[in-house]
Amino acid sequence: METTDFKKRFHEIALANGFQSFFGAWLKESDESVVALILRKSNFSRLYYLRIKVNLKNAFGQVFEKNKEWVKHDVAHIMTGPGQEYVAAFDLENKMEESERTDKLKLLFVNEINKLSDKVLTRTGIIDLHKNDNLCLLPAVKEELGLN
Repeated sequence: METTDFKKRFHEIALANGFQSFFGAWLKESDESVVALILRKSNFSRLYYLRIKVNLKNAFGQVFEKNKEWVKHDVAHIMTGPGQEYVAAFDLENKMEESERTDKLKLLFVNEINKLSDKVLTRTGIIDLHKNDNLCLLPAVKEELGLN
């Protein structure tokens, strides 16, 4: 699969799952937080990395405003990525058939991204994921959420 085809396919799947395109990323947001899916291409191969970023809208005494700079830089209150079973779908150098790659991406959304994004759109959901599903939180974010 070519790079442009892969990005187009990911874009279509993200939109079909309720994400909106924003400066090369795909976002969902609520009154409490914003979650972004960001594809980063390796400089050394045809491998993509999926970054899942979450920012609380009102945290640390500031009101968060989504913008291009936030999308482009690796800074967020919470950062995560897909499970290992989906990594092969992002490696365009492997011999995976286009239909299999598409199916894996769709499964990624069904099994991980949609569940995660639904939860991280609320503070209580983030706390629940941290306590029950080992979502890693930085100490400052834990404190902001009242977990210390």
